Amino acid sequence: MLLTAEQAIRAAAGAGLDGGAALNAAMVEIGRASAAHSMLVLLRACFHPTLQPRFDAVNNGVNGRGGGGDNGVAPVMAQVRALFALYHMERDLAEFLEHGFLTKAQATLLRKQVRELLASLRPQAVALVDAWGIDDWELNSALGKRDGNVYEALMESAQKEPLNADRPFGGWQTVVAQQQQKPPQPQRPQTAGSAEVLARSRL
Repeated sequence: MLLTAEQAIRAAAGAGLDGGAALNAAMVEIGRASAAHSMLVLLRACFHPTLQPRFDAVNNGVNGRGGGGDNGVAPVMAQVRALFALYHMERDLAEFLEHGFLTKAQATLLRKQVRELLASLRPQAVALVDAWGIDDWELNSALGKRDGNVYEALMESAQKEPLNADRPFGGWQTVVAQQQQKPPQPQRPQTAGSAEVLARSRL
């Protein structure tokens, strides 16, 4: 991508554009290279070797949490990291195929692995979201309350909505009155052919 961005800048400069204009002309290629570099920095941070001891410490119940034992944090987070990486690779799969970093068979395996990770992490989805510690007040969602009473909360929220105070909601009278005030549409005269077709349809 960096080479593509450089070639785009050189091509723009060769066409007579000055430095700033050449950069603007190659901004699409520069943006793609910048996004790819940012993702590389994120993935390196996610797979940094200093993270594993932290997961092990949580599993062993240190850091003042107590309890001891293996609570499975490290395996789950390893799957989350893998899913993060593979998801973004799948999203930008065209880039990897275009530049020859993946074959068609490898791209198929990548998609399959993403689906397998999603299925494996699905039972942990609620715990992973709750780990952020977002309370009900901050979330402000009938569908995401901590007690899990989704349908009760959704019905209560709908009943409190001001738009649902009137049944039916005000304004329909104006619409109906406007429709009634419209002059009737003139009927189109029937031709001999259309009259014959209509008569046959009634037989």
